[in-house]
Amino acid sequence: MVPGVDYEETFSPVAKMVTFRIFLTLVASYSLQTLALDVKTAFLNTKMEREVWMKPPANLKALLRELLNDESLTSAELNEIRRQLRLLDEGGLLLLLKSSLWY
Repeated sequence: MVPGVDYEETFSPVAKMVTFRIFLTLVASYSLQTLALDVKTAFLNTKMEREVWMKPPANLKALLRELLNDESLTSAELNEIRRQLRLLDEGGLLLLLKSSLWY
């Protein structure tokens, strides 16, 4: 396989916290025992080996606009939010610094 030719994206399934809670609820409900859980976190906070750019999430602009109403932010922080909003309005992309994502 050749990246960019045979495939454009990769996917690594990750169990969400709600799935983990359901699993433990079933274990308790049926009086089962859990002896061990194998939790792999190799990709959660890995430093990126190369630059990866992504389109911003659909709700990012709305979240940034909400932050503009936060009275606890300093003027420097508010100016940075305004700058980021301008960049997003111009079609800006996001540079990933680590491989973890917001959920």
